[in-house]
Amino acid sequence: QSGAISPIAPMMDYREAHVLAAVNGGVLAVGGFDGSATTTSCEWYDPAMDMWMPAASLPGPRQNATAHTVNDDVFVIGGWDGDVTNYDDILHYDASTEGWTVVATMSSGRSGHGSAVIGPDQILICGGYDGSADLASCDLFDVTTYAVEPVAPMALGRSSFAMMADP
Repeated sequence: QSGAISPIAPMMDYREAHVLAAVNGGVLAVGGFDGSATTTSCEWYDPAMDMWMPAASLPGPRQNATAHTVNDDVFVIGGWDGDVTNYDDILHYDASTEGWTVVATMSSGRSGHGSAVIGPDQILICGGYDGSADLASCDLFDVTTYAVEPVAPMALGRSSFAMMADP
C-alpha cells in the first residue's frame, strides 16, 4: 500500500538517549543508555541489507548529545557520561577508518542541548545542562576549520529542547 511504513531490523543493542546520523548510505547510532549504563557502543544500519552492524566505539560513554552529518562528515556534540561529566568536545567520525577524533572544544560542557546545521559549513549549538544549571550560551562551530566561536545567547537557559534550521 502506498505510504505504508515498514519496520526495519531491530538494533543490535537496546539504547535510549542516543543520537543518529546519516553516513555511507545508512544510519549510525551513537552511544546512549543501554538500560543499565551509558555506553560507548555504536552501530551502523545498512538499509540495503536491513541489518545493523557494529561500528567503532566512542572514546568515552555518552548520552544526550546531538549529531549532524555535514559534507559526508559526522559530528557528535557534547553529551553526558552518565556520571559527572557533561562533555565540552565535538567529535568527528571518519567512516573510512571507523575512528573518532576530538576536533573542537565548546565554551561549556553540555548535555540535552540543541543544535542545527545552518549554512553549508556551520552548526549552531545552544543551551543544554552543564551539570549545575541550564545554559543560555550558544556556540557556532565551523566544520571546515573546526573553529568554535561564542555567539549571542538565548534569552533564558534551557535544556532538552529541539532546534531546527529553516530550509
